Amino acid sequence: MSFHSFGGGGGGGGTVTSVSVTTANGVSGSVADATTTPALTLTLGAITPSSVVATGSIRSNTSVILEETGAGTDTITIQAPASIASSFSLTLPDTDGDADQFLKTDGTGVLSWSTPAGTGDVSKVGTPANNQIGVWTGDGTIEGDASLTWDGTSFNIATAKNFQIAGATILADAAGTTTLSNIDAIDATTESTIEAAIDTLANLTSIQGKTVTLGGNFITSGASSLTLTTTGVTNVTLPTTGTLATLTGTETLTSKRVTQRVVSMADATSFTPTADTADQNTQTNTQAGGTLTANAPSGTPTDGQKHILRIKSTNVQTFAWGPIYRGSNTVVLPVATTGTSKTDYFGFIYNFADTRWDCVSASYGYT
Repeated sequence: MSFHSFGGGGGGGGTVTSVSVTTANGVSGSVADATTTPALTLTLGAITPSSVVATGSIRSNTSVILEETGAGTDTITIQAPASIASSFSLTLPDTDGDADQFLKTDGTGVLSWSTPAGTGDVSKVGTPANNQIGVWTGDGTIEGDASLTWDGTSFNIATAKNFQIAGATILADAAGTTTLSNIDAIDATTESTIEAAIDTLANLTSIQGKTVTLGGNFITSGASSLTLTTTGVTNVTLPTTGTLATLTGTETLTSKRVTQRVVSMADATSFTPTADTADQNTQTNTQAGGTLTANAPSGTPTDGQKHILRIKSTNVQTFAWGPIYRGSNTVVLPVATTGTSKTDYFGFIYNFADTRWDCVSASYGYT
């Protein structure tokens, strides 16, 4: 900027009559009408020197724009966020770093170059489906496996695949049957935990070499479901083949023997058979000869139930049968025992309609 002339002559006062502004390096300006104190306006436009050297901070209220070093006009803009909580400073490293390094901060704004902890390339093969678990392949890639899925709650393995835990194997075959084997390979604590939770496994069919303890009923599912309930300590040994007989069903038993319940009665001048707990009651009678009273059997007999009395007497005993016993025209009620330490047998069948124990046989004098 230059002043060309002043009005008046000599001294230091007067009026500026000519002021010009020289434009350079992006600086422009204008001069108002000539007065003794002219108003000057300077405008700072785009500064385009080849370089700028600053001895202090360079501050911009918008951004810093860097133009490419070649002949093009493309630029890189560095700018601050629209809003920050408070001012901070970033201090760059004192070197340009090595290949593949990245800038990291120490939390106070000091930046340094750092090398990633992992190395190698990761890429996927195919198009994995949602929730599939990735599996490394032999060529160093990851491929989604349809046999393994995780939905954030359940880990699922496809059927006909083995799942091993510390040597124990869980196999779910194509039919949906789950088998747990080699459980002894697991440490004692884990083994105990798995065994305690076995009743929660669906479609469980076999547990090799182990005992299953259930806290409640044993229940199976499906079209032919089974509920096994125990009311106390019960040991059940199941056959390896065949069908179990039921309590009320109509079945034919083959090659079976029913062990008779033989219960002795006290040596006395009377006896009471136990129809509910015995198929045969016995008495060894050493009483002096006299009357032997036969009381009604205890319990609740069923229609057609059979009962045998076996009496070995030292002396002859004359029977006094209770009213529940009756004979027939061909088989009368026995009158007395044989005595002389011989054994007599008397057979009865219960007639539910008549509420009577009918005598059907009597055989005497077995020595």
